[in-house]
Amino acid sequence: MRTGRSLTIKDIAELAGVSHSTVSRALNNSSLVNENTRLKIQKIARERNFAFNASARSLSRRETGVIGVIYMTGLDVFGASLYAAQLFQELRHCLERYQLDPILLEAYDPVSGQSNIRRLLIQNKVDAFLLIHSYIREEDYRQLEESGLPVVQLHAVGRNPSRNNLDFFITDNVLGGKLAAAHLIERGCRRILTLTVREENDSNREFERRTQGFLQGVKESPLSVLSEVRTLQSCSYRECYAFIKEHKALIEQTDGLFLQADILAFAAVSALNEIGIPVPGSIRLIGYDDTAACLMTEPEITTIHQPKEELCRQACEHLFRKMKGKGEEDSKQVRLEPYVIQRGSS
Repeated sequence: MRTGRSLTIKDIAELAGVSHSTVSRALNNSSLVNENTRLKIQKIARERNFAFNASARSLSRRETGVIGVIYMTGLDVFGASLYAAQLFQELRHCLERYQLDPILLEAYDPVSGQSNIRRLLIQNKVDAFLLIHSYIREEDYRQLEESGLPVVQLHAVGRNPSRNNLDFFITDNVLGGKLAAAHLIERGCRRILTLTVREENDSNREFERRTQGFLQGVKESPLSVLSEVRTLQSCSYRECYAFIKEHKALIEQTDGLFLQADILAFAAVSALNEIGIPVPGSIRLIGYDDTAACLMTEPEITTIHQPKEELCRQACEHLFRKMKGKGEEDSKQVRLEPYVIQRGSS
């Protein structure tokens, strides 16, 4: 424990040999904590003149039955929203099974920049948090820690290295990229192009990991396969459509396309039809996400299925157990495996 600063809940947790959530509950006189443990923690706090955060103390009030679902700006933009809408719908259904209601909010007010996480904590509006966000500020993580409320990350992993121990449930995007490469190679493709998204617009590093997996998949193939990676500014239908139209010569030398989001696959199919390159006659194509719109194109889109139903089910079950004080010391970091859904485009 460092000296020369105010004592924190994390410090008390280290001294008592328990989790920070146990400390917070003990300081709130929660019945979820064993009496001996509660008295031990309170004794440490008194002896070291610990002043418990007022907003955290107030969280000992009655349960609300409400979960704060904090998402990242951009998930509601067309393209990303195709998958996000299905994720949120599945999440709502899973929470309903536990008779819990979600409040969906961006982490930070787009006008003022103020933290909605802090606002929910101060107003005592929620019993727990699901974070669908990679860039939560350190001060907000501290507030969450001091509140003692259960926190689980879903779909995205935070980029703050000091928070690598947080519970999360995500899809293995590296494996997804490998599966896309393997599928196209299996279907006879030997000159494969993938379209990814520029790093600064890849908030959850999903595209970076899909590209990594794709290149690994090509490298591990026993066959001679040429691969190329091209980068779009954003995950945009319009930008992908323009790229295909403007790079006809490159596309004519390609027999396999891996579009790293379904919205890009929809754009590619439209553009390819317009420049006279039939799918799958001259080029085979695979997308990523398995959104419902994959069944609305001609041909229907082969894609990598993200197991959103299982992600939400496991995350909600784990969160509920934490809320009820069951297995609160157990950390869970789960990467679920995606898989190929073959349709007409490949």
